[in-house]
Amino acid sequence: MKLNNSWGRIFALATAGGFLLFDGCALKMGKQPRQEIVPLYSTHSAEFRQAAGSLLGPNFIPGNNITTLVNGNQIFPAMLGAIQSAKYSINFETYTFWDGEIARRFTEALAERAQAGV
Repeated sequence: MKLNNSWGRIFALATAGGFLLFDGCALKMGKQPRQEIVPLYSTHSAEFRQAAGSLLGPNFIPGNNITTLVNGNQIFPAMLGAIQSAKYSINFETYTFWDGEIARRFTEALAERAQAGV
């Protein structure tokens, strides 16, 4: 009987610890950063192009341009337009996973270009 009682205590402590951990994380999520992060250089600078090129792998090719887009309202239409106008290949990398309408639109655009031989 003592074995069952010990497991019950362990379970109760683990459950209480889980709630405390979750509550602590939830409280931190609502806090503002203590220090503002100041960018080292503008997205239009040569330093940005060099840093981005070394992080992303492919180098920037002379003659191409970079457009800074902020938020999905600017980003998604530009990405979809680039996919839909692709003629030879699509080099697409993103760190965001979507669900819903925008995911469907990207899937359809990529599938259409693949069927067209891009």
